[in-house]
Amino acid sequence: MVRKIKAKLVLRLRAEALTGRQIAAQGVSRMSVAAVIDAAEPDHPRARNLQTPQLRPARCHRQ
Repeated sequence: MVRKIKAKLVLRLRAEALTGRQIAAQGVSRMSVAAVIDAAEPDHPRARNLQTPQLRPARCHRQ
């Protein structure tokens, strides 16, 4: 069974200026902390990987 991520706790501790490692010491994995922070801050550098890439228009072939 999968554990539930305590997102509210992570966000509250983040608002109190705790680092990711300090939040992880409260019983949440560092990967879960990073995932919650990335989801909450869309302008965060790591969040760029989660955004859908822009598609380029298809090129027409000359006939």
